[in-house]
Amino acid sequence: GISAAQELEYFGKKAEGKEAPKDSCLHGLVTALQVLGAVSSGRERRKFLAFAEDLLYFGSSDVLSSSPWPARRAEILTNLLVPLPAGDAQEPWRGFRGDSVKPAS
Repeated sequence: GISAAQELEYFGKKAEGKEAPKDSCLHGLVTALQVLGAVSSGRERRKFLAFAEDLLYFGSSDVLSSSPWPARRAEILTNLLVPLPAGDAQEPWRGFRGDSVKPAS
């Protein structure tokens, strides 16, 4: 397998050459960008999440919600659209924790 860092590096090299990467995984790229956003803060976080949202925007829906990938568009937007923290303050990652759906007894 290929790591998230390797996938992002490969995608970046292809994008620099203006060549559309045909063999990159959208879900993997967005998940990697969300993870990088979650461990960063401030403007750096916004750059990662804005890129992830740009990759998802063409579909205008959360293609991730029905996939096993851990990234979710709602979390990306929630963390992208909050105001920047004052100064160099670290900001928390705002996530969602859903309860499993259980069949009625």
